[in-house]
Amino acid sequence: MRVVNYEELIVAKNNGRLNKARQPIGEYYRQKEDGKFRGKVDIRRDLTDSIAFTRGLMHECEKNRTLTIHHQLHFEPVME
Repeated sequence: MRVVNYEELIVAKNNGRLNKARQPIGEYYRQKEDGKFRGKVDIRRDLTDSIAFTRGLMHECEKNRTLTIHHQLHFEPVME
């Protein structure tokens, strides 16, 4: 018999997603990758279908790549 901690129980219940929270842009959650939990956002479908939103997001990503301060939040889109 294996004993799991509370965090493992929540992750198992949410299909590997920890701390799911609905946000105006979509659903935020944390998922374990390479032994670390990484924050992810599943963007709402109606927003991803908008050309203006997609262009704005890509512009923000380009600006984000030039950040050199480690205290700022770095992100990049992952298209699936």
